[in-house]
Amino acid sequence: MALLIQALVVSLETNIEEMKQKFGETDNVRDEWCKKATDAESQINELKSMMQRFLFHVDRTYIRH
Repeated sequence: MALLIQALVVSLETNIEEMKQKFGETDNVRDEWCKKATDAESQINELKSMMQRFLFHVDRTYIRH
């Protein structure tokens, strides 16, 4: 009976370690996705600003002529 309990404990400990590893990998993937999303958002905001500056310049150019 003691061997059975010991085997179950070892099995549970192994499962716990595997789950910790999987959660760690999931955290890494989540962090990478968040970084990519933040980078994409920054690029979108930069493009919006560039478009606004361009349109402002175009409007001013046509208004002068």
